Amino acid sequence: MKLFDIENSKITISSAFARQRFYCSMEYCSGVCHGGCCRGPSAVLLTNDDIVNLKSFDSSLSITGKVLKVTGKMCPLAFHNGLCMLHDNGLKPFVCETMPFCLNSSNKLILDNGFMKRACRVRAGVEGGLPAYKSFKRALTLIFGEENVELLTKHFDNGGGDITLPVSDKVMESLLWHREVVNSIKKFGYSDTIEKLSKE
Repeated sequence: MKLFDIENSKITISSAFARQRFYCSMEYCSGVCHGGCCRGPSAVLLTNDDIVNLKSFDSSLSITGKVLKVTGKMCPLAFHNGLCMLHDNGLKPFVCETMPFCLNSSNKLILDNGFMKRACRVRAGVEGGLPAYKSFKRALTLIFGEENVELLTKHFDNGGGDITLPVSDKVMESLLWHREVVNSIKKFGYSDTIEKLSKE
């Protein structure tokens, strides 16, 4: 798939989505949901850097094109408790590491619609959990960098609205590529899109 042209390297993060609350944590993942977000899909989407990293980690992984094939119900990179074996070594695929954030058609960072339906999201009227900008700080750090994440955290803590921050060209390119894949899935279906990616 051809990447979108990168017109700028700034992204606006939606305050409404950033304040959605989640129970998601290492303890919740290993003790309650057991890696629910790593179950179900038949493939993990991979950037070029991801492909190099995963092949160096385990050459036996079933990687075809820009796809890591998933056989059965659980990602091959997940432990039995659902935690990712790449969580702390910097090799986690970009789409997994930035989950649940994604770009909409206006280049605004929002939360993936599927993730909004998961049990770990705290529903209205229920207490507990942390806002997404704290629950998924690792993802935002990969996207914006530590300094900007501290800035946006203070901004949201103080009741601020949407905020626009710079990102690297590589991050923008990867986010735009992921958005193109999602749009292709909506238009052509999951199976056809994954098959096309596996031939790239």
